[in-house]
Amino acid sequence: RRKTVSIPIGHLFYEVGPDVHLVADSVRATQLHDEYTDTPEYMALLRGALHLMKQSRIDLLVVGLPVALLHLKKSALEKAMMGTHDVGGGKTVTVVKALAVAQPQGALAHYASVHKKMATIGNEQSLIIDPGSRTFDWLVARGMRQVQKQSHSFNRGMSDVLRLIAAEITKDIGSPYRDLDAIDLALRTGKQPVIFQKSYDITRFMPMAEAVAQQAVSAMKQYIESPHSLQNIILVGGGAFLFKKAVKAAFPNHKIHEVKEPM
Repeated sequence: RRKTVSIPIGHLFYEVGPDVHLVADSVRATQLHDEYTDTPEYMALLRGALHLMKQSRIDLLVVGLPVALLHLKKSALEKAMMGTHDVGGGKTVTVVKALAVAQPQGALAHYASVHKKMATIGNEQSLIIDPGSRTFDWLVARGMRQVQKQSHSFNRGMSDVLRLIAAEITKDIGSPYRDLDAIDLALRTGKQPVIFQKSYDITRFMPMAEAVAQQAVSAMKQYIESPHSLQNIILVGGGAFLFKKAVKAAFPNHKIHEVKEPM
């Protein structure tokens, strides 16, 4: 049996979960735009996660938003999260209270907890860099509080890299290539994708991928007013492995802290 959950949203059921790739629909509705939290797909993923938590009541549910969308979407998202959710299979989960935070803020709390720094980080300045699928987020924090004018995000993430490489493969093989998951896996593991029964070398496209990372990091640097006063630079997110080189080049005098499971 595949590990998925069927979630009712409106008049449709959405199948979500770790084994969703076995559903075998080549076109998955990945919502890569600023209104993604308003979509039924987002709610289906949220309720699928609630189902897999195996709790009937949650006192406080913490959810994340890209830095640039936090003030715009915070109250509406918190409101949508609270209440009773139908999580399929005749089960419901009640969320008593919700809190939406900037996505990198969650990473900062995780880093401080893992490294036993909860007591000291309150007096430190940190930069958390979070290259995700859709957005490149960064947050400058004094203690746990966001420095708003130095924190931001924009739409330059791993999905841009994957689409760029897919377009180049399409040109090369002469037929549409859309297996972004295979490209993602190849970039992470170094194991090349198999196309037309042959191992396909995508290493020649790495300079293009690294250029996306460099553009994102360069844009971020314009917001950072005093890099010399940063005590922690923390790199997280699904794109951490690809953006690491650009981040190290941008901050040559700092140690870049990574977490064990950046995604």
